[in-house]
Amino acid sequence: MGKGKKRKNRANVKNNQLYETHQSRKSENLLNAEDKCKTRLLKDLQQLKNIGLLSYSLDRSTNEFEVLEFYGDSVLYERTSKYIMTTRRFFNPHLMTQLRTQCVRNNNLARVFDTLGLQTLVPQRDIDDLKMNLKARADVVEAILGELAEKRCENALSQLLSFIMYVGEAAFELSPGDYRYCVSSMMMNMYFDGRLLSLLLDY
Repeated sequence: MGKGKKRKNRANVKNNQLYETHQSRKSENLLNAEDKCKTRLLKDLQQLKNIGLLSYSLDRSTNEFEVLEFYGDSVLYERTSKYIMTTRRFFNPHLMTQLRTQCVRNNNLARVFDTLGLQTLVPQRDIDDLKMNLKARADVVEAILGELAEKRCENALSQLLSFIMYVGEAAFELSPGDYRYCVSSMMMNMYFDGRLLSLLLDY
């Protein structure tokens, strides 16, 4: 075997080891973040409900609910895009789109609803239906985003958006080829520093 081929094989082994390390760290970091955030976030949402700043988004029987759902969908799409542009510039447009799609899809929003325990905030009459209806749970999350944005509850809005991103990223997988592309992209653009490497390893 030639020297060039041996070096290439060693590089591939090293890349695969790095990929396996970043997958392991990704799972661990996301689980820790999830545990840390969800209790505080649910408490903050409960407090907003108690003082009347979170009301229509929790009651699907009102016309205002659908308006807030519409607005929340726009907020989610725009803020998710901004987050990805800010923190994942080493992704190509295809990967950016894939990550955004993963985060805004109904499956992810319903998972956020379940993980946070948002059923404790909605009217008792809706709980059974919500358990059986994935889209309905996703709609509640979007409506909450809309009401938080409309009433300028920026702290709770940012927390909920961050949690949606955490849960979405947990289900988003970079292939070894995509991972190598991201490393190469970072190096080519001279962004290969400790901060961005840490971001990449979180994947």
